[in-house]
Amino acid sequence: MKNYRLTFQNLAIILFTIILVFLFNDSLTFAQSTTNIFKRGQINDTVYCIKNLSQRYALYLPTYYDESKEWPIIYILEPGARATMPLDSLKQSAEKYGYILASSYNSYNGPWNLIFEANKFMAEDVETRFSVNPDRKYLCGFSGGSRGAMAIAVISGNLKGVIGCGAGIPNIKEFIPTNRSSFIYYGLFGNKDFNYLEMIEMEQLFKKIGLVYQIHTFHAGHIWPSQELLNDAVEWLELQAMNEKIIKSDTSFINNQFQKCTLQGQQLFNDRKLTESVKTYNYIINDFSSYFDVSAFRQEIKKIEQTKEYLKEQSEWEKIRNEENSLIDDYQTAMRQIRIEGNLADSNLIWWRNQLSYLHRLENNKNENKRLMASRLISTLTSSFVQNGSDFLSIQQYKDAALQFKLWTVILPENINAYFNLARAYALSDQKKNAIEALEKAVKLGFHKVELLRKDSAFDLIREEKKYKLLVSNLN
Repeated sequence: MKNYRLTFQNLAIILFTIILVFLFNDSLTFAQSTTNIFKRGQINDTVYCIKNLSQRYALYLPTYYDESKEWPIIYILEPGARATMPLDSLKQSAEKYGYILASSYNSYNGPWNLIFEANKFMAEDVETRFSVNPDRKYLCGFSGGSRGAMAIAVISGNLKGVIGCGAGIPNIKEFIPTNRSSFIYYGLFGNKDFNYLEMIEMEQLFKKIGLVYQIHTFHAGHIWPSQELLNDAVEWLELQAMNEKIIKSDTSFINNQFQKCTLQGQQLFNDRKLTESVKTYNYIINDFSSYFDVSAFRQEIKKIEQTKEYLKEQSEWEKIRNEENSLIDDYQTAMRQIRIEGNLADSNLIWWRNQLSYLHRLENNKNENKRLMASRLISTLTSSFVQNGSDFLSIQQYKDAALQFKLWTVILPENINAYFNLARAYALSDQKKNAIEALEKAVKLGFHKVELLRKDSAFDLIREEKKYKLLVSNLN
């Protein structure tokens, strides 16, 4: 009888396990250990990591994915956890060149341990389920995800390359590449991006330590690069894999890449963007010297660098760079002073308004470099005010938050979100009159979400104020 009960219990356990497996396999890619249930040629929206179900990622497998061969992979760290967005931009390249894509929902914009953990579980899960080429593992990231990608490449030592977008070198010594770092790097930065100056620092560092790299700019602010630009990055990874004999050389592909890069360099020269043309010609020399005679490019670089036009361009850029760094130092000093004093005195407010007026005038300057500098500085300040204000709110330092949001309204006086957040900070710090005035300004600019006001507990302290009630009533 005892043996019968044990057998019955064992059968019950087995049956329960079968039911669990059935339920898991019937859910949306919940904890599969096989690959036949994953869609090929389209994005698998949500894959849960078997070892940690709180970690999940979006997945793309090429249409012709086959477990019998090993595939290159690009892991993606998106700072807003918008995992499918970069897959939409990369999937055509992945399909054409045969890459697996995996993009984390858990990476966010930090802190470091969350970025590392997200990539760790995602990579372990992918490499358990699918056939990945250990010599062709790449990381791609944007903003904080870009810094995270570089940090992981430095400390792991087992990644082949990084596509870094919108941010570069981490601010921690242990995460900065050295002459022992073996990964390759392809950088993409908007010329209005507040992290743009990092590109210069990175290039100097990469040259010093001998890292194989390319860095390109595009006309935009702090955003993900376009599908076309990301395709260029993937093609560069392919070219480097051929250069290092990791994959078989494709003569047609190499010829096409050479022609494309040559045309880019010539177009930059024709547009009188001499610094960029020299940079492109140097990239050609580095990448194609094993296949073509590149001596003509060396001669062309030498010729350009001796022209007055090139020297003037270099001198002008150096002045712009120094002015930009000097202004950043001034702004940081002024922000520290506000933090120390705990208020925004009239004299300080006038100073900030004068500075921001100067930047807005520069946005219309005939000199493109000055226009771009102004855009970067305005973006830098806006990002700082928003982030600092949000950080102060999170630790309940409401008056400090209000000071930051006040400066946000100074730099962007027509921004609804700036005034709404300022009203929240004022209300939380019991500055009722200021809170209502900020809300009235937000409404005047177009704020109309009355339900948001009703649900937000930040406004609890001013709900009985007559002007607040009238404002809400007028919104109905």
